[in-house]
Amino acid sequence: MSDLEKAALELRQLQQTILGLSNLKDKEEMAKKVRQLDFDQETAVMNLLEKTDKLYDSIVQENFDVLINDRIEFNATQEEIGVSKSHAIKFDGKVNDDGLFHCHTTETDFVLLNFYPLSYVGLINYFGEADIYMDRKKYSLFESKIPKKFLGSINTKGGLSLEATESFEERPGKIYVNNMVADLFSGNLEKREKFLSNKSHLKKIINDYRNDLG
Repeated sequence: MSDLEKAALELRQLQQTILGLSNLKDKEEMAKKVRQLDFDQETAVMNLLEKTDKLYDSIVQENFDVLINDRIEFNATQEEIGVSKSHAIKFDGKVNDDGLFHCHTTETDFVLLNFYPLSYVGLINYFGEADIYMDRKKYSLFESKIPKKFLGSINTKGGLSLEATESFEERPGKIYVNNMVADLFSGNLEKREKFLSNKSHLKKIINDYRNDLG
């Protein structure tokens, strides 16, 4: 039995175990373990398919190709009131079913001095999922400044970068950008539809492979 088959068997056993649990805390702990194991198995299958399945790999490369863009506009869509003078230092993002990239603040930074972000960097995968981190910031002696727009780019390896434009808005120091949205394809409907179609196809290949594990 391969490692992937053993992991699939363990996952099924844990899922069955959850059904028999009555204690809510035990269920939550077991569900957390199931989610992690499910993620690990999916990642392992993805890595295997990239190396062994030529069709899968060709679709992967096509999705990376359609993501290449050096004129992506990121717009703040929601602000949040924080407990301190802070800005987002990490975003998690993904391309939703609407074809737009939505990202949400997952971590903010507490500082004694006012500052505002100048740029962010990150990596995006062929499913349109990304982790984005603050790269550069600038300190201000007065009110905090909130960048309302960023100009972004994605390179051939999925490297993502965002540069704040001149669009700054002075706000009280406890407000930071909580959500941003971007059209990674800059209005190119053909590329957007190709990306979403490929994404769906890749997910099906992964699910079929995992189902065949038993």
